[in-house]
Amino acid sequence: MHWLPAKTMQTKISADEAHSLRKTHGDALFKAAQTGPSSWNATTRSARFVMSTQGVDLMGDIVVTAGISTAQFERNPIAPLNHDSASWPIGRWANLNKVLTASPPRLEGDLVLAEAGGPIPEIDQAAWALSKGLMRASSIGFMPDWNAIEWVMDGDRWTGGLRFNQSTLLEASLVGVPANPDALAKGSAASPENELIAHVLATWSRSPEGRVMRRAEFDRIYQIGKRVKNGNFVGTRERIEALERVARNKRLAKQRAREIEMARLRG
Repeated sequence: MHWLPAKTMQTKISADEAHSLRKTHGDALFKAAQTGPSSWNATTRSARFVMSTQGVDLMGDIVVTAGISTAQFERNPIAPLNHDSASWPIGRWANLNKVLTASPPRLEGDLVLAEAGGPIPEIDQAAWALSKGLMRASSIGFMPDWNAIEWVMDGDRWTGGLRFNQSTLLEASLVGVPANPDALAKGSAASPENELIAHVLATWSRSPEGRVMRRAEFDRIYQIGKRVKNGNFVGTRERIEALERVARNKRLAKQRAREIEMARLRG
């Protein structure tokens, strides 16, 4: 994580700063989606994809689902392979849907490949790769509103990521390299019940005694246990409590230092 200068403690970032941090392909950006269970349907030559989610990707960025405009894209929703706009498309996207009640919110769509046996060999190659689970990721190309971008913060630290609050979807491709760990080619077993289970598994766990507890608390205790083990200590309750007191005192000291600094800045 990165410290922000005092003058930029607010989350808003200027268009020029955001542009300089993420300008890689002209003004457009690309975000690849994570692989997942295949939903390939050989009869319809289609697969349902989570094209984008509001989760944090590998760059630390967040693309806000509600802020993605798809109107321009849906007028000509062709699907290239690996963002190769110079080559023939392999199919079209259909049935786009924003699921804003999901955790995290997401944009879904059906990738429908063109019919088999045509003059474009990449189409049948993509169908074979989808059927074998070799290609299960999608990637969107979008134009961000550079004036509607915020720092992604963890307390008073910048994580290195940017939040794209408003954007225009330009294209979506079938790709092999993922970036967003939440987006996937949806499996036929996908359901609200399974999504709830996935959410619980990601955010809750069990203590060694079998007590259900929040995942963050589980991870904190696990880290303390590792420190005890690495220090060749006997993992007694007294040792753990002592380490917890040290960690708590450090957190309180940091909090007090932040309060003093904020008071100084306020004059």
